[in-house]
Amino acid sequence: MLFMKRRALVYLVVALLWALASAGLAVPAAAHIDIRPLESPPEIWQIYSLVVPTEDDSPTVKVELRIPATFEIEAIHHDPAWRLNTTRNPQGMVTSIAWSGSSIPTLTFKEFKFFAKNPKAPGVYKWETGQTFADGRRSAWTAQSRVTGASGGPGIELAVKAAEQATTLSYLAIALGVVMILVVLVGLLRGASG
Repeated sequence: MLFMKRRALVYLVVALLWALASAGLAVPAAAHIDIRPLESPPEIWQIYSLVVPTEDDSPTVKVELRIPATFEIEAIHHDPAWRLNTTRNPQGMVTSIAWSGSSIPTLTFKEFKFFAKNPKAPGVYKWETGQTFADGRRSAWTAQSRVTGASGGPGIELAVKAAEQATTLSYLAIALGVVMILVVLVGLLRGASG
């Protein structure tokens, strides 16, 4: 009898944890370098932000960004605390940017901004990034942004549909979690009375 009560209690705890995770209360994944905006129209001038968190015990002391070949960098935001180094191709186009000479302390983040012209071709573009820590370790990340169709309409419509589907799935997961909790509670009540 005691074994069945413990087993039912384990099921209840598992069901509660699963329900909380389904409700979006799960622990988030580790952060990484991101590029913003995630989506924008082709052939426009856009301010981009490279968002760099330091979730390590050692501060970030250098950030590197490789520019996708079809983007044109016009200007890079000046921050007197950071030393800026750019690499250019033979045509004079910026191909990479490196920020160094300062630091991003643990559990904080920094935004590095630049002004770029989006390419003509819609698609997903990869931005290769590097993060060097004060203790000498280095992490490499790949951030992505999307250039949408001419109007941006199809991309937005797809995003709305995806959000609607995700919301529906979330409600179903929550409902299933509630049903699991009720099943375990009924099992506990039957075990206590029998």
